[in-house]
Amino acid sequence: MALDLTPSLTVAVAAAAVTGAASVWVAFLNGRMNRRNDAERAEADRILAMIQTGGVPDARKNLKFLLDAGLIANPERAGRIEAWLAANPGEAPVLPVAGRPYDFDLTSDLDPDLARVIGANLDDYIRYLGKVGFDRPTPRPKVAVNRNQVAKQGSYSSYDAQEERIDIDLSLASIPDVVRREYSHPRLQAQRPADESLHNPWLYILESDLADYFVCSFADRPGFAQEAAAIPGWGAEIPRDLAGPSDFATLEPAATVVYGRLEVWGRAFWAVRDALGRDGADHLVAAAWKEMPKAENNSEVAQGFLAALLGSARRDFAPDVADRVEAIFVERGFPRPPAERP
Repeated sequence: MALDLTPSLTVAVAAAAVTGAASVWVAFLNGRMNRRNDAERAEADRILAMIQTGGVPDARKNLKFLLDAGLIANPERAGRIEAWLAANPGEAPVLPVAGRPYDFDLTSDLDPDLARVIGANLDDYIRYLGKVGFDRPTPRPKVAVNRNQVAKQGSYSSYDAQEERIDIDLSLASIPDVVRREYSHPRLQAQRPADESLHNPWLYILESDLADYFVCSFADRPGFAQEAAAIPGWGAEIPRDLAGPSDFATLEPAATVVYGRLEVWGRAFWAVRDALGRDGADHLVAAAWKEMPKAENNSEVAQGFLAALLGSARRDFAPDVADRVEAIFVERGFPRPPAERP
């Protein structure tokens, strides 16, 4: 039974039952309220505010308060809300707490339970990225879940910067690392110059491994999406391990670098983390990504990033830290920046 606040509001309220759907209600009610008086508009604002709790119990309690206090003046609307709450115990339309930096695509294969799982997996990670230093304004991506994602788009998950949209295969949407990795892309890309393009394959490879690194560092383990190994069809493609050796010479500008488990940059980052600890390594890697100059080819990308990394180490850490970090990359075959060459 839908909570029908007005004869044509059923769809909007059903959508709002999914955490993260604030825009659905806001857009709908704004359109209706433009044609109504100030009292009606204020009443709609009160209802929206009372369900902007992020949780069902508080939303139910707040709606009941509005009813008991007589703050819903429209008797037909008040009656429908009261009847819906009585007929649907333990349920309520819930809007996210203000400030959540993503939305959900309610036309995709996403149900309310999965939306809550995705939200829980993203929210703490997003706060972590802010603490790491990724504080520049970020697009508000829309998260979509699709059956047969690979058949539709050729990958198990993706971020489309033009559409500001994250798409994830339904079979993987409950795996925290997969969702967090895709959200990492808009956050990482927002730190770079606006006219820089990830069509540069070497920069794309670096950005991809940065996404893996921050997801794994947040979770405090080097294995990425190990749960995917148990899902038929994904076992050889998705799980990655950032612990171990890597060789810069193996990098190639191809999709297999991203999905083929080479983990060249990511393993070097994890070695830095082993040497400095999470907070130190996260700070260094994040600062280098924000400060590196624009570059074209593989060597320029590597040298530019490492120059920024070592510069940050000398600026913010003890004198020996830069030498320790440099040694990690040199032993893996990364090219020294010109200023660092003996």
